[in-house]
Amino acid sequence: MLDITEKVKELLSPIISEEGIELVEINVKKRKRGYLLRIFIDKQGGISINDCENVSEQLSRILDVEDIFPGSFILEVSSPGIDRPLKTPADFKRCLGRLVNISTCEAVEEKVSFIGKILEVTSDGVLLELEGEERSLEIPFPIIAKASQEIRF
Repeated sequence: MLDITEKVKELLSPIISEEGIELVEINVKKRKRGYLLRIFIDKQGGISINDCENVSEQLSRILDVEDIFPGSFILEVSSPGIDRPLKTPADFKRCLGRLVNISTCEAVEEKVSFIGKILEVTSDGVLLELEGEERSLEIPFPIIAKASQEIRF
């Protein structure tokens, strides 16, 4: 699947660049009847259905010409959703000022779970203003096991 994923990424690159869109993830799955190709995209301010439709139409035309799938394929283009995992420094920067939930693989001050507002993102980690406390704490990227935006209604 790696070759197909890399080829899709290569074909998708000019489309997302031109549209000012960020590629979040590519998933390729072999199915009984062909392949399922899922593309997750995002941009500042959020992705609209029109953005997904536009990328889908452009990529579909290119994939039909390039014929990189042996057999048929289904293409899905969507937003990663509001509860998407935060993995990269760019993901955390996008959530500056927002509440996030972070789990660590090592204890930091005897805790492994944190909820707080992102104050700053550095090359080393994330500075949180801890919820319910009047202090901040830096959590290094290498020990972040799982992170997502904290959604409350």
